Amino acid sequence: MKATPYFEQKKDIPELLGGIGADVQKLVRQELDLAKLSLQEDWIKAKNAAALSVGAYTAYVFAGGLALVAMAFILREMGFALWGAFTLLALASAGVGVCTSLLARRWWESTRFIPKLEQKLTVKTPEEAAKAEAKVVDLPRGG
Repeated sequence: MKATPYFEQKKDIPELLGGIGADVQKLVRQELDLAKLSLQEDWIKAKNAAALSVGAYTAYVFAGGLALVAMAFILREMGFALWGAFTLLALASAGVGVCTSLLARRWWESTRFIPKLEQKLTVKTPEEAAKAEAKVVDLPRGG
């Protein structure tokens, strides 16, 4: 039995509309799965960055406290006033804080929490369509 090409098959309108509806439903499901996966990846990035920030801040506060005490004693022994030692350390801490804030801002601006909307899928041949469908269907599931 010879298979007839799709465009030569005689189909009635309800059957065609049903096929279009099924295709649209499949496409919407795949788009939702893709969006869900993208949001999960962004959530993991944000969670890791938050954990790193808390750890870095804790270490900074601890090291800053030790440095404050050490600098105060060293400068006091050198003949500086105690307020001078604390002022120098406060200025150094402010500088580190500004640098950290600038790095965090750069990271925040480079992280995308919403997928790009200008990306379009263009398929020219049936082989490319099969590859694109395989890529969308074979996405790993988050769990």
